[in-house]
Amino acid sequence: MIVRTLVGVWDSPAGDGVTAAFRGVVAGGDETLLRTFLLEIALKGVRDRVDDPAGTAAKRVALAASQMIGVFAARKILRIEPLASMSVDDVAAAVGPTVQRYLAGRIE
Repeated sequence: MIVRTLVGVWDSPAGDGVTAAFRGVVAGGDETLLRTFLLEIALKGVRDRVDDPAGTAAKRVALAASQMIGVFAARKILRIEPLASMSVDDVAAAVGPTVQRYLAGRIE
């Protein structure tokens, strides 16, 4: 669900602002806007729902965010095929299990 939602936003006209912000960060700009979007808007509600038996919620959300940043960069900035042209559903099916493991599975 998280992957499908984020990729759907990135692929919509609203995603143009995220792409521009990411390019600005890569060019040496301030990363605050992009980090705030990802952690405080896109993944904010996730942190409260993460399985947190050992106080690992922050680590889990950071790992999930890192996965999504990589998918975003490969899909929207570098346009690595076939990821760049995969459907939202195909990206969600491929990446979703990894994000789910970060959020609820075993991490060391």
